[in-house]
Amino acid sequence: MLAWQMLCERYNNPKRLVTNHMRALFDVEPVPSTPSGLRGLCDNISKHLRSLRSLNVPTENWDLAIIHMLVKKLDSRLQSKWENSVDLRKLPSLQDFKTFLKNRADRLEATSPAVPSDAPSTSKKAMVTTSEPIKQLQRP
Repeated sequence: MLAWQMLCERYNNPKRLVTNHMRALFDVEPVPSTPSGLRGLCDNISKHLRSLRSLNVPTENWDLAIIHMLVKKLDSRLQSKWENSVDLRKLPSLQDFKTFLKNRADRLEATSPAVPSDAPSTSKKAMVTTSEPIKQLQRP
């Protein structure tokens, strides 16, 4: 019972949990314009916003602030692509931004060169030589 109480005191702290998720949102590192980098950004943001909502933090009106913060984490080329993709007369939603990132990741994957199946392997192989002649196996 004491162990359970200690665990609850340590981990059932809504203020600490909210602070940790807020910090994670605001301290997002710049991401590479790679499929995994863009998908990781979407997943990371979704995870923290979902967690905040589960802690009763109202995040439904944060879209513009989150988008503004995240666009700065993209390289300048991708920032331009984002700006060119949005309707200048309409405020984008966070879902619009995530869809843009997912579509961009899909396009990058589709256009990246695939490694051909007959490409040389990167594993190293050793060739063993011997001065002894190879003996033929004799059938019984």
